[in-house]
Amino acid sequence: MTSQLPTISVPGNSIDITDNTYRLRPEDDALPDQHLDESIQRMGILQPPLLQPGQNNNETRYIILSGYKRILAAQSHGIGDIVCLILPLSTEPALKWHIILTHALIGSRLSCIEQATFFSKAAKELSISEQLLLLPLLGRKPQPYVLQELAGYLTLAPETTKALHAGYLHEKRAKQLAKLSHQDQRIVIELIRYYKLGGTKQKKLVNMAFELVMRTGDSFQKILEKWNQDQFAAENRPQQAMALLSWLERQCFPKSTIASEQFKQFQRTLQLPKNYTLTPSPSFEDDSLTLSIFFTNQNQFLQHWPSLKDIMARDHE
Repeated sequence: MTSQLPTISVPGNSIDITDNTYRLRPEDDALPDQHLDESIQRMGILQPPLLQPGQNNNETRYIILSGYKRILAAQSHGIGDIVCLILPLSTEPALKWHIILTHALIGSRLSCIEQATFFSKAAKELSISEQLLLLPLLGRKPQPYVLQELAGYLTLAPETTKALHAGYLHEKRAKQLAKLSHQDQRIVIELIRYYKLGGTKQKKLVNMAFELVMRTGDSFQKILEKWNQDQFAAENRPQQAMALLSWLERQCFPKSTIASEQFKQFQRTLQLPKNYTLTPSPSFEDDSLTLSIFFTNQNQFLQHWPSLKDIMARDHE
């Protein structure tokens, strides 16, 4: 769609870099990164920024719709005139925002914070139905609840939105954190960053923090005051992280934790062979046990099958 727009060489001093009407990135991520800076220094701007003309004291001043970082990088290397795509002022709002989003997605992806910012700005000119038509461009379902979820990300604690934008906090975890105070969100994010928790460990931390705060009515900071981390070497963060998650699990599920320790002791007394696995019921909800035997191949199984069959037959007598 952007290929149909006129392309002109725009003097750098006629581009208003102070206007942030359409900027999607957070303020602390507005400057060009090293990779982009070096690329533009070597080859110039390969993908023209998207601008729209405006008036300021009878002078044509261009507003940046997309490509803010590229323009900053070009100006920092003394590139005077910048080839840009120009969106006419007469463009209908629905088409304008479609073009802006399409342009922003060329060669990159938008963080969920950028997506949320996009719709918060587009909502000033577009109806809900018009916004929904843009969601599939982001791989999202065109449903009103998706817009509500995105809008919710902008109400999170600044540290949480920063973590979401940087990509080290999963969206699902952010939805859970949204139910906590900003102070508790900051504590959780600090732990995620300090211990570099991702995947399952990040999920456990967020879920248990939420569980304990809801159950006790205390802040997560107050709950953590009971944890003694001094017993672990400060430089051994992986060990500290595992200890913290184990401690939180004991606070969340004290009965299950005791049952788990007792079961481990029971297993040790059995001295099972390595290819035998004894598994309790989920969360020790009853006393049932499952014994699993691993065989490397079919022949090994057939060698043991007569004795196993005999044991099972006796069990049914």
